[in-house]
Amino acid sequence: MERKKPEAGEKYRHFKGGIYEILHCAISTETREEMVVYVAVNRTKGKVFVSRLVNFMSPLIREQADEWGQKYRFEKIEEVAPICESEALQDDMTMILEFLDLEKNEEKLEYLKKHRLVLSERFLTAAAESLEYAEREESLEERYAGLVRFLQMKSRYESGRLR
Repeated sequence: MERKKPEAGEKYRHFKGGIYEILHCAISTETREEMVVYVAVNRTKGKVFVSRLVNFMSPLIREQADEWGQKYRFEKIEEVAPICESEALQDDMTMILEFLDLEKNEEKLEYLKKHRLVLSERFLTAAAESLEYAEREESLEERYAGLVRFLQMKSRYESGRLR
């Protein structure tokens, strides 16, 4: 089954969690290839991107699909409801406390994956500090991926040690 071409105003979720709104579909003057122009609506809000349509619509390889829980690189989503600052702060605090209550690295890893679409800078900073993980990445996607890799490595290391 072929997927429907994106249209202006539609929202898509990238497999790593970013939410983007389609601005236009365009044609490259050099290659005559169809392109998708889109803007970030969370995380790197306001940043404008362009991708080849074929890449935008491409399926993930099986390992990526299993890890990220999404079949395609970008998947169409319904409208994203705006959140006021006080609600966002309260949600962050609730999530931080839930994360801190988890004892096992595997539980923390599962929590991150389950909530990856709503993780904020505030949450990622608190989670990294609680694990004594020094963040080096800049974007939220990179910070999330770094924290996941750190927890995976920590889980493998600690499960292999004799106690």
